Amino acid sequence: MLIRILLVVLVFSYQTGFGASVLPVADVIRDKVEQIRAGTTLDVGGQTVSSVLVLPALYERYNYTPIWNNPRAVRQLIEALEQVINDGLVSSDYHLPAILALHADNSDRELPTAADLDILMTDALIRLGYHLLVGKVDVEELDAHWNMTTTIGDLDTILSFAEAIESAQIPELIEQLRPNHPYYENLRQGLARYRAIREKGGWPNVEPGSTLKPGMTDKRILQIRARLNMTGELVDAVSTSDAYDETLVMAVKKFQENHGLTPDGIIGPASLAAMNVPVQERINQIKVNLERARWVLHDMQDEFVMTDIAGYEVSYRRGGKIIWTTRAQVGKPYRKTPVFKDQIRYLEVNPTWTVPTTILRNDILPRLAKDSAYLQQMDM
Repeated sequence: MLIRILLVVLVFSYQTGFGASVLPVADVIRDKVEQIRAGTTLDVGGQTVSSVLVLPALYERYNYTPIWNNPRAVRQLIEALEQVINDGLVSSDYHLPAILALHADNSDRELPTAADLDILMTDALIRLGYHLLVGKVDVEELDAHWNMTTTIGDLDTILSFAEAIESAQIPELIEQLRPNHPYYENLRQGLARYRAIREKGGWPNVEPGSTLKPGMTDKRILQIRARLNMTGELVDAVSTSDAYDETLVMAVKKFQENHGLTPDGIIGPASLAAMNVPVQERINQIKVNLERARWVLHDMQDEFVMTDIAGYEVSYRRGGKIIWTTRAQVGKPYRKTPVFKDQIRYLEVNPTWTVPTTILRNDILPRLAKDSAYLQQMDM
């Protein structure tokens, strides 16, 4: 271990030109790390260092000498921080502007700048890894019903970070920390696609009007063609017909299915409203779902049952394919459906269903008082 530390010191001396000054750099790093251990908030280069467990342990492992001695690893980290937008994250959350500024200012090899740059890069990688593995939002603070608890900071984590920095394998480390699931990758691809649409100016709005059914003719058909061409449901970009023909019907059905609507090909208020949601709002929705995916998709089995609360649907999935789906009853905002992740231990077939007291008192009895035929209408 002593030989290894000595080699790290010698390599850093050669690459940075500090020579014998590497030890003072280590002293600066040690002082800053001790501030963290003392419970003091550490500000470096105008940035707050967030890692209070992994970062001190990592520097202790290296006897407080600089960690980022491999120029290739530094380039990889900067490139990774520039690309976090693809995960719905923001590069400034990981000190990128400050890192770039310090990297430029470090040409004179000043000791405080070198120490600050090393610490910020370390904190940036740890913070990014934490957010990919756990998420940015504390799930249990957001909602007590969530039970997705993941930790970062054990010895294996520290060793994997150290190895990735030493061997310049930052992209491989990030890929390991990112949820390894097709749904997550689909969301990333969708985010990139919608951002590309935004760069082109977004999609055109469809004017309000009466419901459109197959075979009808309407001036808004051209707007609908342009709208669905933009998002790929319709691939016929040359038609100028204002007739609601079979090709457009199939495209509308695909759009409706993609947005959780009944795929009947009838363009009513709900379908028009979905078409007119701004592209930025869709981008925000994807970013939110990327965050939710980071909460739940780690260590997901190949075979699982998923409840889509927003879509009122339960599905059984295996091998990346939907095997079976059924409708689901979902709670109202003031009686939320709990969100959790657990193992199915038993299955009850054809259960009886008795109206819960709360639903009976708050929902059914008031409706029955207004309409005596309500129970018959609901087949109850």
